[in-house]
Amino acid sequence: MIKLLSIIFIGLIIVGCSKKENNERKALSHCSDIKFISYANKNPHLFIDPSKVIAETKIREKKIKEWIKINHDPNDLMSVTKLKAKMNDKFDDISHPLHLEIIHFGSKAREVTMLNDKIIDWSMEYKREELKNYNAFYLECVDELEQIEMGADSNKTFVKKYYEWQKQDVSNLNIYYHKVFDDLQTFSKKYQFTTKIWELRKKLMQAVQPL
Repeated sequence: MIKLLSIIFIGLIIVGCSKKENNERKALSHCSDIKFISYANKNPHLFIDPSKVIAETKIREKKIKEWIKINHDPNDLMSVTKLKAKMNDKFDDISHPLHLEIIHFGSKAREVTMLNDKIIDWSMEYKREELKNYNAFYLECVDELEQIEMGADSNKTFVKKYYEWQKQDVSNLNIYYHKVFDDLQTFSKKYQFTTKIWELRKKLMQAVQPL
């Protein structure tokens, strides 16, 4: 009987320690996420970079001019139809790289908003390695936890503060994303056959509301 009680007692200690560690881990993740999301909202330009879209738009323009010079006869109606079809084909070699860049330029910001909505979460290892400056905020939270553990309340204060998820304000990130999108759309009007590309992307934005 004494042996059995000892085993039960040890088991309860292990379960208690495991629960404490899980609670701390979750609180630490939330603390890091909160600081990271707040940072992204204050610095949206670090997460939304239009430079590759601009560069690819210019590259595409050169490709179009080269293709027209070799393949297009403006007096041939079939040639005109072929030109329009080729330029509007988002999977064609001429247009596909630009489509990819348009999609990608908001991907870092979408990672932030998805993390904020808890639509998706990643392992701590992934976030520390892949999300911009995330590791700095993780280390801040580790320091905060360690400082609290040295106090009278142990880890309870830290866990109580961060265990439940607290959705953050990402309005600045959202506003900046749409501003850059509109600016790129305006910029692209100087280049050939870009209207349909941006119209398609805008429809997709409205359908899935990425930010």
